[in-house]
Amino acid sequence: MFQKVIFTVGNHDFTGDEILAWAEARGELQGVRDKLRDALTCSLYAEEEGFKVDKAKVQAASEELRYKNQLKQAAETERWLRYYDLTVRDFTLYLVRHLWLDRFRPQLDALRPVYAPGTDSITAAFWPELIFGGHFRLLAKQLARRFALVQERQTPGSAGILPASALTTIDSASGTSRQDACAPREMEQLYSEECAKVLTDGALERALRARRQDLIRVEFEEAVFPDEAMAQEALLCVREDGESFQEVAKRAGVTRQTHSAFLGQLAGEELNLLQSARSSQILGPARAPAGFRVIFVARKGDPDLHDAEIHALITEPLLNCFFAAIESRHVIWGEDR
Repeated sequence: MFQKVIFTVGNHDFTGDEILAWAEARGELQGVRDKLRDALTCSLYAEEEGFKVDKAKVQAASEELRYKNQLKQAAETERWLRYYDLTVRDFTLYLVRHLWLDRFRPQLDALRPVYAPGTDSITAAFWPELIFGGHFRLLAKQLARRFALVQERQTPGSAGILPASALTTIDSASGTSRQDACAPREMEQLYSEECAKVLTDGALERALRARRQDLIRVEFEEAVFPDEAMAQEALLCVREDGESFQEVAKRAGVTRQTHSAFLGQLAGEELNLLQSARSSQILGPARAPAGFRVIFVARKGDPDLHDAEIHALITEPLLNCFFAAIESRHVIWGEDR
């Protein structure tokens, strides 16, 4: 799929294919495929039902993704796309299908049996999904860390770093993985032991306390009503009459969207509205480009380390800090050559 060298440790180059094969052998790509399948399902539904793309939302999503990847100039974005053999169209299609996924997520159970994407569609969109979703970079970093750590811990005069051939390789003709040899257990054991030294219970609790406000999760629903009177009526129906927000939006004939986010991911008016909101509170109406926006806060909860997403957000900075010096000594990234 991608034979370009992504990083080098010692005398060994690691290609995109080797990174993907390693991830496939560990079962780490299935979640990406599942999310992609859902995004394509929502895109098929939107296309067949004649929904129109909101260009302003596409532009906002584009700017957010570019900012996340530190791509401030158009020329930087073009170089990034060329490096990964992708196009502006790949970029736009990724943004659009994820906007549809966000919009139609509540309907997925009903949509999946009817709007199932074909294998060719999934295959064509898989590489863009890995790159634009940040999955490939994370997988490459995880593998680079392991080999850099082996290099760091070896004693002088030893045989050298574990060979790249120890990885699972991928059959480029069929696109399926074949296991020539597993990544050495010694490498995984070393990596796990070093991570355990960093990710102690005390360190995790301190990191969680420091980021508590940003990691409060808010699950909310929103709908935009065409005029302020309708929005006010909807608000009163929920607040005073106890009707569900879903019923009110349906009766008014407006689209209801559901979201789940951390406070630290929000900005501007949305952050101002939700920061002090309580669970089961209805907010608005607030002026929006297409009318007046009403938000229902379904749930607002304190961060918990048992939440897998929060655990990842807490552990990653700690590991980044620990591995930064080791990576700088042993890893050369292809983009930096």
